Amino acid sequence: MQFNIKINKKFDYITRGDKQNMNLLFKKVKLDELTINQIQSDYDAGKYSIEDLTRAYLEQIYSIDQAGPKLNSIIQINPDVIEEAKKLDKDRVVGRKKSVLHGIPILIKDNILTQDNMATTAGSVLLKNHYAQEDASVIKSLRNAGILILGKTNLSEWSRFRSTKTSSGWSSLGGQTLNPYQLDITPSGSSSGSAVSVSSNLCTVSIGTETLGSIISPASVNGIVGLKPTLGLISTSGVIPVASTDTPGPMARNVRDLSILLTHMVTKSECFKISGKKIINYEDYLDIDALKGARLGVNRSYTGYCEQVDTVFEKAILKLKELGAIIIDPVFSSNESELRQKGFELLLFDFKEKMNAFLSNNPEIKPNSLSDLIELNIKYCDVIMPTFKQELFELAQMKSDIDSKEYEEIKRQCFHLSVEEGIDKLLNIHQIDAIIAPTLSEKPHKTDLVNGDIPRISCAALPAFSGGAHITLPMGFIDKLPVGLSFFANRNQDAKLISYAYAFEQNTFFRKKPNFEL
Repeated sequence: MQFNIKINKKFDYITRGDKQNMNLLFKKVKLDELTINQIQSDYDAGKYSIEDLTRAYLEQIYSIDQAGPKLNSIIQINPDVIEEAKKLDKDRVVGRKKSVLHGIPILIKDNILTQDNMATTAGSVLLKNHYAQEDASVIKSLRNAGILILGKTNLSEWSRFRSTKTSSGWSSLGGQTLNPYQLDITPSGSSSGSAVSVSSNLCTVSIGTETLGSIISPASVNGIVGLKPTLGLISTSGVIPVASTDTPGPMARNVRDLSILLTHMVTKSECFKISGKKIINYEDYLDIDALKGARLGVNRSYTGYCEQVDTVFEKAILKLKELGAIIIDPVFSSNESELRQKGFELLLFDFKEKMNAFLSNNPEIKPNSLSDLIELNIKYCDVIMPTFKQELFELAQMKSDIDSKEYEEIKRQCFHLSVEEGIDKLLNIHQIDAIIAPTLSEKPHKTDLVNGDIPRISCAALPAFSGGAHITLPMGFIDKLPVGLSFFANRNQDAKLISYAYAFEQNTFFRKKPNFEL
């Protein structure tokens, strides 16, 4: 196997020829925090075309992601994106606008299958030539809505489930993604590129995936809004798996765009199965007064780790009170440590079963099993494992099958700790609508490509293992770095949490564009 890595990172259609002449042919677009509704309004007014906007984003990607600060958030560009933009323009002209997402440029995390001329790699050079035979379910939904896929984003390799010691945002195929607010700070992960690209105005919205914090954590660190939806609300069909807690989720610069994107990520069958309704328009739930009378529990299990984070969080609590929320303080999740321990065991069991199934069901992929994957990583360790190894792969391979009594007991314990003695208990005992906490309890650390990440306390475990919804949005800054506020609850509360986040956002507007500082 040869590893002369060649992926679609070239921008020939931007850089070739006389740039002045190109600027005469295409309208310039100012990519300054553009929203979905603003773009559609501009399309309607003829200010620019879908192709114009696409070329503007591609030039921005070239200037910021591959040159300048070299954020490295994008692992490959869709080589057909200009032709696809032209087709969407033609459809629009003849009245075939599919939805409010028609012609909206998006970036997709590179563990989500797309049936096109882009590989789906999970960040591994072993999969650099893996071209999917079918779109993931969520991609089918978005294509039906007319969205335009600019490319795929870098990620922590295998969704950060290869090594116990790794750097978030690093993959053997894509290298290290940088934090746009401070380039030497971790971008967090595993949906690193999806968060960084949205924050840096390299696309309008993006898609990430989460198993345990992989949307919520990078959204917080990169100053955007991220939602980990109710488990099962969005299909995982066609997503390279980690565990039973996997879900795709929307990432955006504002809550309204996130709600629009979520609406079109959910299929009718999934929506009905979860909510009993054929379709939910999450934008309908945006209410600037949603916090009036809302009972919010302050989970103190996540405070006391960093004075600066706590100070920002206390100010957010005061703001929530000012907006009419009833604050119940404190509430504690007493079994958090045990849940993390049992949850880790569950992920190992799940990973072995799900990865074996994925590899065997996609015969175009070599390797065909987790054991083959481990062997190939060893064979090509100079490229794939120059520093970080594959301890998690090896631990998962040692687990028994999921029909074992051990697995059933771990599953039962995780449900008990996260639901019966966890989120449901907190909501019921305190009669609260949702729980709030700092998304991350400590400041993000510097990127370290030798020693890897420094463990940080996060509030992701309870909603991840319970299957409940979890949303984060900016609540302030520490030393020019964003700090996220989390709202989470039990299953099927996505719309309610979105409404709370919207009310907080519209009364604070903490989001600031990054400056790409060292």
